[in-house]
Amino acid sequence: MKTNSSVQRAINVLELFTRLKDSYTLTEISKKLNVNPATLMPVLHTLEKNEYLERDQETKKYSLGIKLMELGQLVSFRYDIRNRADKILRELLMEIGLTIHLAIMEKGEIIYIDRKEASSKKLNPSWIGKRAPLHSTALGKALLAFSDSQTVNNVKKYITFEKFTEHTITSWENLNKQLKEVRKQGYAIDNEEHQKGGLCVGAPIFNHDGEVIAAISTSMIKSNTTDKKIKKVIQSLKKAAQDISISMGFNEKYNKVSFSEGDIKKITLISKEDDKKYRFIK
Repeated sequence: MKTNSSVQRAINVLELFTRLKDSYTLTEISKKLNVNPATLMPVLHTLEKNEYLERDQETKKYSLGIKLMELGQLVSFRYDIRNRADKILRELLMEIGLTIHLAIMEKGEIIYIDRKEASSKKLNPSWIGKRAPLHSTALGKALLAFSDSQTVNNVKKYITFEKFTEHTITSWENLNKQLKEVRKQGYAIDNEEHQKGGLCVGAPIFNHDGEVIAAISTSMIKSNTTDKKIKKVIQSLKKAAQDISISMGFNEKYNKVSFSEGDIKKITLISKEDDKKYRFIK
């Protein structure tokens, strides 16, 4: 596949900047890249308008903009939480024998930033960098339930309530009811909402300010599990989420969020002809 020449030219501009040389005039950039200034002007203007470059009005020199710092902090954060969570997630994998996901929320979706894979692979494949909706996943609901109102309002425009199965939540009214339960019990459930036959459990991760910053989850084949197994998985997942949160500076003593709040609800298997489903006993 061919690369886009305009995008490549913008990348070439950004990659000129170093610690030793952190600002350039249009003429300097033109000479460095061997590109006509008239061709460069639209590229530089677009980068400046979107805050990837800044231009000093006096010197007329360009330097890297604030947007790159924001993106750099995001990348740094991902590596930081992955490193801190790595050992805990590996131990959780050994304990429950199920694939574990670590995800963050970005532009109205979840994005997987780490994955510890079990030997058994029966559900839909996943990978680091994969995106998924908020409304139909345990990870998404765990993140939404503990987000502040401003964050929730900001992501509302991205949520279209796409229907994946007959059990998918399709309205804010029903989603809010579930989020209220998630806050009470400290974990979220995807009960065949994203994939038919699947049961997924997700738990939130908090930082030192008690803000939700990520979530972890695991998935099971409903027909292959039991209430006892599910309860064990929920307990283990919540404990792992708590341990990761503590490693990120969270202290339950000084924050309103509590990992012990709420009881684990019993999930009972119901046989309905040849189709097996779950329901919650309140």
